[in-house]
Parts: sequence; structure tokens; C-alpha cells
Amino acid sequence: MSRRASRRALRVAAAAVAAVSVFAPACTSGPDDATPVPRSGPLAGVCPDVVIVQTDWEPEAEHGGLYALVGDPVQVNAGERRVRGPLVDPAPGGPVNTGVDLEVRSGGSAIGYVPVESLLYSDPSVLLGMVRLSEAVTSWSATPTTAVLAMFDTSPLAVYWDPATHPDVDSVADLADAGVPLFTGRPSPFVDWLVATGVVNPDLVDLSDAPKPATFVAAGGAVAEVGFVTAEPYLYEFEVPQWGRPVRSELVADLGFPDYFQNLAVRTADVDAEQACLEALVPVLQRGLAAYLADPGATNDLIVSLVDDYATGWVYTAGAADYASGEMAE
Repeated sequence: MSRRASRRALRVAAAAVAAVSVFAPACTSGPDDATPVPRSGPLAGVCPDVVIVQTDWEPEAEHGGLYALVGDPVQVNAGERRVRGPLVDPAPGGPVNTGVDLEVRSGGSAIGYVPVESLLYSDPSVLLGMVRLSEAVTSWSATPTTAVLAMFDTSPLAVYWDPATHPDVDSVADLADAGVPLFTGRPSPFVDWLVATGVVNPDLVDLSDAPKPATFVAAGGAVAEVGFVTAEPYLYEFEVPQWGRPVRSELVADLGFPDYFQNLAVRTADVDAEQACLEALVPVLQRGLAAYLADPGATNDLIVSLVDDYATGWVYTAGAADYASGEMAE
């Protein structure tokens, strides 16, 4: 199930967003206007002057480990939906300016929902992109990518259902036994695996990519869906008034399919070509993840403000960000 599908009902058409670049009022310049200055720091001369990372979706807490590394002054390019600042390493001895900038680019509507692995090959300026494991496998022959950092120890992909409607359902296998339709979204290796291993009945799988949460609400809990345990449970209980009650979920990883999302990947040739940079950069990215999980507040504030600045129709609240960061830590 793609994040694109899971959020379709919560965004407006990308065509409604102006194509011209509009910078946030608090910023004096955008990333593309930055004046080059002499560089010094542990990544200067080792990595590109601007380390560009392409995310797979609009700003959200699941990307918090990246946004936590964007230091002041923060430059927001609202029109291009990207943010840049000094890449600051939250090192144990205190923050270290690495001597390069970090630019985090929004995915989703900002890139026309193009797969990130394809964008890595169409835009050589991008060093790292967020790539889903199963999509990296299926796209390997045309756009080979290699992950250098997993953003999650456990994939947040989950199946969820209404425990009030199905009080005797304790697992995804029980859903199949109870004859509950499962909305999985577009075809994917994950869906193929569910069917091939007998976890679900293929006659109960719906690949129509139906809009969420409208389908779940309209069915009154009679169906199950696939989404993110870091997102939909909070969204449905607290931000969808037509539903307004808890859902129960089971991680797909616990079913035996560890489909990691948002791996930071490079073009496979860059594993060697950018070896010196990656060896120095990846530990900084790891520390960014750790620092974010330890204290996500300021970064979540930045993420929510970026959503407002980008104004794509993507809806993301402080409550959703706080919930997601807590679930990520768990």
C-alpha cells in the first residue's frame, strides 16, 4: 500500500498549488539563492556542498530524523517544497556544523508522485532518496538503488480493523476467517506475499486503491485496511469526526514480511563513487535519528510549519506528529 494512496482523501489536487517559488515570510532568501562561502567541517570537501535528500512524501514525523539535522538559518523554498540549512551533527560532545548544507525535498505532489528511485536517476544532484524495499526490488533492473540506512528497525506498515465491529478478531488471519474484505491498495509484492502464504483469502483482497478514510468510514467498520501504525490509528480516532474511535492493528512485519519503508538509498554506482562521503555521512544521519527520537518537539514544530508553508493540501497536525514520533520510538 503506497503512502500516496493512503492519503489521497486528505489532499487537494496538486494543480491548485502555484508553480512559482514563494519563500516563507521569515526567510530572507531561498536555497537556490544561497551565496557560496568557504567551507570547513568534517564533511566539507568529502560530501557535496549541499547534501540533497529526496523524501517519499510530504513532511511528516516519519522523516523527523532528517529534519532534525537542518540547522539555522533555516531557508524554506515554499514553491519548490524544500528546506535547507547547515547540516548540524548532534554529536555526543555537542552540536557540530559539518561544513555542508542539508536540503530536504518534499515528495508526493512536489514530484508528481514519481517513484523516488526513478527520480534519483533523473536528477543527479540528489544524493539520497527514500526508497521502499519492495519497490527497490521490483525496479532494480531499470533503476538500481542500494540502501545505506534503514530509517526504521521495524516497518510501520500494518493492517487495521474496527474492534467494535469485529470483537473476536485478534489477528489478520482472523480477519480472513471472518470473511472481512481487506483494502490493500494497488498491487505490490506485499499483497502478493499475503496471498501466496495464505495469510489472506485472495477473494477478499480489494486492489481498487479506494480513498481513505472515506471507504473505511462508509463501510462502518465492515472492512479492514492497510496503512501506517504511526499515522492512521491517531488520524481515525482523533481527526476523523465521522469515525472517532480506536482501531486495532497488526504489523505486517509481525506477519513475516519486513517491507522497510523510507530506507535512505543511493544509486547503486554511488556506493563506490561516494564511498568517502557515505562513510562520514551515515553516522551523522544515525545520530539525527537518535536525537529526534530522544527529543522530537522542535523538529515536529518545523515539520508542521513546513506543511503550512508548502500549502499542498496535505493535512498534518502537531497531535499527529507527536503521536507518530511516540509510535516510532516504540
